[in-house]
Amino acid sequence: MEPRPPLKCAYCKEESHSATRCTHTDEDLEKIIVRTQGASYLFPNYQRVPMEGNESAKDIVRAFAKEQAELNKKFMEKPIVKEKPEEDTTEKDWGLAYRSFTVSSSYV
Repeated sequence: MEPRPPLKCAYCKEESHSATRCTHTDEDLEKIIVRTQGASYLFPNYQRVPMEGNESAKDIVRAFAKEQAELNKKFMEKPIVKEKPEEDTTEKDWGLAYRSFTVSSSYV
């Protein structure tokens, strides 16, 4: 019988623990930068984290979170240009119409 291979985490790919006991998984779940559904890892928008290649789900998730944070920061840095509010002319227009009506009716 062959010896059992060392335990390897599915999330961070470190040895000696499983994903259920992974501190990195717990941290990222708490920050809500990753979600779990069964054995799958999901981004906050519920898209599945690709588990292809040598990169760990932890690295992919954290890179995505960093990119999103930078985009949010750039968006928030944009200056907000306040437009001058339009003047409310309804009362003025009504007043002119009323005056023109009263003037024209006085000629009748």
